[in-house]
Amino acid sequence: MSTPYEFARGIVRSLVVLAACSMLVDGMASAEERKIDPEARKVVDAFGKYVAGLKGFRFTDNVALHVVQEGRQITQEFAKKFSVERPNRFSYSLDASQGGAQVVSDGKDLSVFIKGYDKYAVEEAPATLAGILKNQVVYGVLGVGNSSTVTAALLSDDPAAKLLEKTAAVEYGGLVELDGVKCHLLKAIAEDFDWNVWIDAGAQPLVRQFVPDLAKALAKLAQRTKQKSPLANMKITNTVTYKDWEIDPKFEPAAFAFNVPAGATKVDSVLEIVGAPPQPDEAQPHALLGKPAPAVELDLLGGGKLDLASYKEKNVVILDFWATWCGPCAQAMPIIEKVAEKYKDKGVLLFAVNLQEGEDDIRAFLEEAKLNLAVALDKEATVAQAYLANAIPQTVLVGKDGTVQVVKVGLSPNLAESLSEDLEALLAGKNLAAETLVEAKKKAAEKARPADAAKDADARSDDKTPAK
Repeated sequence: MSTPYEFARGIVRSLVVLAACSMLVDGMASAEERKIDPEARKVVDAFGKYVAGLKGFRFTDNVALHVVQEGRQITQEFAKKFSVERPNRFSYSLDASQGGAQVVSDGKDLSVFIKGYDKYAVEEAPATLAGILKNQVVYGVLGVGNSSTVTAALLSDDPAAKLLEKTAAVEYGGLVELDGVKCHLLKAIAEDFDWNVWIDAGAQPLVRQFVPDLAKALAKLAQRTKQKSPLANMKITNTVTYKDWEIDPKFEPAAFAFNVPAGATKVDSVLEIVGAPPQPDEAQPHALLGKPAPAVELDLLGGGKLDLASYKEKNVVILDFWATWCGPCAQAMPIIEKVAEKYKDKGVLLFAVNLQEGEDDIRAFLEEAKLNLAVALDKEATVAQAYLANAIPQTVLVGKDGTVQVVKVGLSPNLAESLSEDLEALLAGKNLAAETLVEAKKKAAEKARPADAAKDADARSDDKTPAK
């Protein structure tokens, strides 16, 4: 039987992990739909302009999580240290009881270590700071403590837009004093979690504090995944305080040097650190890429049929494989629906292919999630098998020529952006599958070249070995 301390500590760990996962959702409202108080807009724009103009900066965000339930309580505090230099040098370190981590980009290599797995990986560094966040594992690691909203804004090319992208409304809370510093208080409303942020009212409009409504986020996440909320009778306070700001410091070379932790095992990719299967574009291309799309003939929820072949030479078709019990699917669907709606007039069609669930359950889910899209019923999962949908969500783009052009597995933090880019390219007549296959072949050749050279050297050495 666990002690009260162990019980609360376990809950805090769950909060950290689940909240980081919930932050992977893209923006819920377009810029035109958001309700932003004019005073709040001025503050956000000033913050964005200032941060975007910085060549580099350092800061520490101190996280405090306080959990109370039935007389049991715990406060856990830890610090995350950041060094940032444009265009793509970055250093992050975390040392906390739930596990440490390092993420370092020296401009050439991106190195990632997660203590709980005692593994690290080195990959090619993205060209921009924003590119670092496109890796799901890195995004989750940086989000420990539930401060991803601010972190993503600070690393973005457009900090103001990034800060607002997940919001439905932002209210100006007035000029307040925080630890002796006058700050603008902004109060944001969002679908998955609301938040308050305090931004310095002085000449340097930097973030001083961020407080997410974690209880709301986790309650909604539990609801989406059909699980009982772990937050019953629980009071949670999550505060992130930003300190030790250094603006445009002179970085020493060691600032962006990755030091391999003692005993850590090197793996081939960042995804492999956490045991996640490689994404098609990060390992071997998906087996169906560039091939004729398997036949799809399914009943539609509410009547009608989906016959994929009937759309050949007419439409670009999105097939989104999902189920109501799949949390990432529930998060991805509103994003995919919104993007598909944007391109509907250009001939893009979306079909959500549900795997083996009852029609009543599907209807209840769609009503609760306020989704209005065509659902194809894959009652025997035969279509899912044909499309090799071994993990969901899986989103497949079928070109007008009837071939599989793109396959996306899982939920990525930049889903709306990447899906929009892919659709724009397909509508412009590009063959994305062919481009991906050529690039994969090129990378495979480059990877094999050192091994081939070593074999040639060994062969030459063997030729020179004296006969006995």
